[in-house]
Amino acid sequence: MKKNGTFVVMLSLLLALGMTVVSCGDKKSGDSTSPGGTYPGSTNPGGTNPGSTGPGSTDPGNSGYTYTVSGGNITITGYTGASTNLIVPSTIDGKPVTAIRYSAFSGRTNLISVSLPNSVTTIGNYAFSSCTNLTSVTLGTSVTTIEHHAFMGSGLASVTLPNSVTSIGTNAFTSCPILTSVTLGSGVTTLGDNVFVVCPQLSAIHVSANNATYSDSGGVLFNKAGTTLITYPAGKGATYTIPSGTTTIGKSAFQNVSGLTSVTLAAGITSIGEDAFYACSNLSSVIFTGATPPSVPYANTFANTALAGTSGSVKAPGGATGAYASLVGSRRLPSAAKWSGYP
Repeated sequence: MKKNGTFVVMLSLLLALGMTVVSCGDKKSGDSTSPGGTYPGSTNPGGTNPGSTGPGSTDPGNSGYTYTVSGGNITITGYTGASTNLIVPSTIDGKPVTAIRYSAFSGRTNLISVSLPNSVTTIGNYAFSSCTNLTSVTLGTSVTTIEHHAFMGSGLASVTLPNSVTSIGTNAFTSCPILTSVTLGSGVTTLGDNVFVVCPQLSAIHVSANNATYSDSGGVLFNKAGTTLITYPAGKGATYTIPSGTTTIGKSAFQNVSGLTSVTLAAGITSIGEDAFYACSNLSSVIFTGATPPSVPYANTFANTALAGTSGSVKAPGGATGAYASLVGSRRLPSAAKWSGYP
């Protein structure tokens, strides 16, 4: 009887152990039948990436990401870890990471750097917005779309976009206080409104010579033909002469460029877009050189500038009583400005 009792006890222990092993093996985070999960990582421990020289801890892509699964692809929806330098994995549970969802990392002020894998094609709305200490982002070679406000209010100092990027949404890089330079690759075909507005230190926007849609002239963004001025960087300079050959000043082209004090318009300019010089708070001098005034259909084109102040000056052929008389007042060009003839 004693032997039988011992056998029963041992058998019970073995069965219990066997059930425990099966229970652990059944659970898989991010399984294809699940709407998502948290990436628990590989068997390799985390730590510091030996290739990183930046401060803070580095996540080499093995913990803390939340995500959804759709069509066999992973979309990163957030991050629960504490690392400040992130290397986003290219796969989770064998599935490719193809997108960063809207607001996935928004407001994470501890982030210093992010490296995205070549598998990512889309960076969603507000994905990295208000990441005020995010100074470095490395984009993979497959990113095609940067959606609106994606990096708004981030700490980026420079941006170089790969040739794969085709679309950049409205306000994607607005309000980046230390952004100094931007380089657009050959693939960009679509830019939203105010992509680089309120970036006070931005001094140059460069464009690949192979881009078929856009170009730059001295760091100022134009269309490919050089006929439409699209964006004047806020940190470029206090005075600017728009080059000959320009026919259109685009919507919000100089908006919020508080450092601009004087602008001279080429003779061939025929149209000035909505809010083109809006809130250029120190703009006190505008010089028109063409015999025929451009079309200025929007009331706020020159609103909230210094033109209406005591130092405000507008020069145009014939002054305020000539061909340019139609532009005086109505907040297009303030009547309070000192009008005089040109030359």
